[in-house]
Amino acid sequence: MKKTVLFLLLTVFALGVKAQEDFLILNLGGNFSGMAFNKNDYGCNSHKMMKGGFIGGVRYQHQFGKPYLFETALLYNESGFILNDIDQLEIYQYFPPEYQEHPFDKINFKFNYLSVPLMFGYRFGWFDRNFSIAPKIGVQLSYLTSSKMKYIYNCVDNKDAFDTDNKFDVAEVCEVEFSWIWGKRVCSFVGVTQRYSFTDLNSGDDTFIPADMKMQNYQISVSVGLRIKVNKMQKSFFD
Repeated sequence: MKKTVLFLLLTVFALGVKAQEDFLILNLGGNFSGMAFNKNDYGCNSHKMMKGGFIGGVRYQHQFGKPYLFETALLYNESGFILNDIDQLEIYQYFPPEYQEHPFDKINFKFNYLSVPLMFGYRFGWFDRNFSIAPKIGVQLSYLTSSKMKYIYNCVDNKDAFDTDNKFDVAEVCEVEFSWIWGKRVCSFVGVTQRYSFTDLNSGDDTFIPADMKMQNYQISVSVGLRIKVNKMQKSFFD
């Protein structure tokens, strides 16, 4: 009995340390983001456009059991959307009279988030090969640090703060990572990521967007950077 328990403990310990590696990933990139309206209230769905932005930060990746990995990060993430042909929107009739005197071309909404993704993945390609692919899936927690809307009114470019009732965002995130090995500790990194929010972004000021309108962020981004190994691979007794 004692031998069996001892063998099980050694097995668990060996599996727990098998082929573990830790990486820091420095990355930056660009994205295209938009807004999904739950209903086509006021015709917004037919007049929305995607907006370009920036994403960048530091990631931490833990590789364990050779093919499996866990990843988290601290990212600065620009998001937003554009409404064009404002005078054709049904909501335009509810604008204050002083705004209706001059037609709007478009309104550009910008949201700045600090984001922390939590992802699990599987790496195709062994460690001694030069190229690997790792699909990942998880959730992303974000906090809205600032937001603005930019619009053309009376030939003047104005910027106003855009209040929101809910500054926290939870989104599903899917990513495919492509990695090339340069040396013993450095790999290049390219990631293609898709995000879609579970939570609603509600306006706190209904001058342009009704406060009761349900809106959800979505985004596609491409990031590049370096994966830097910060420890040596640990091997089990059975390797």
